[in-house]
Amino acid sequence: IRKARAAIKIPEQFLDVSEPKTIAPGDIEAAFIKVNPGLSNSAISVICSSRRLSEVRICLSKDMQFRACEEIERRACRRDEVVMPPVRGG
Repeated sequence: IRKARAAIKIPEQFLDVSEPKTIAPGDIEAAFIKVNPGLSNSAISVICSSRRLSEVRICLSKDMQFRACEEIERRACRRDEVVMPPVRGG
């Protein structure tokens, strides 16, 4: 898990969210793709519950390389915008 976490950069604008932020799921994906060379649309999916961002899923191979994974796209958020809650725990 540590290796997987180290392989993925979180975009700067998502590191210190102190107030709820409304954003399009596609913009979240684009921000992650921009700061993670080799990450493609087929390897990332934004998941929401109702209008709230739940998680960002990124697929990695066993050697920690980004890989396509169509199975995550089935659960992808279909909303135009989601609310990103404030970051807890610093």
